[in-house]
Amino acid sequence: MLLFLKKYGLILGGILMIIVSLIGVRNGFIEQKITEENRITKVRVLELSESRSNYYLKLQYDNKAFVERIDATNFRRIKGKEEIQMLTNKEHSKFIFPDAFKQNNNFLYGSLLGFIGLIIIFKGTKQASQKR
Repeated sequence: MLLFLKKYGLILGGILMIIVSLIGVRNGFIEQKITEENRITKVRVLELSESRSNYYLKLQYDNKAFVERIDATNFRRIKGKEEIQMLTNKEHSKFIFPDAFKQNNNFLYGSLLGFIGLIIIFKGTKQASQKR
């Protein structure tokens, strides 16, 4: 097992990086679509919480609760409010702030991470072929 990881570890790490980058790019596309559809809805703020520099919003829409990770700016902006306006998708299963897509760098970071993953895979295949 250790020899396998030594020989193919870079390739596996590069593949993992590409998978993570695809998730980031996918999330960017979802947020872009929600922003373009511009479907604004009022949601009820149930709870705001902070944990180790991470901020969370628990909201309610149509008697369903959702938890969204938010940034510090939005945390301060909605603190003390009972209702806020958010953008949502057609199914009302994903909620984002109206300016979230402008601030989001999922495309850039996802593409950069994918590119680095490809480089690592290339180096890993060169290294694995030399160890034969």
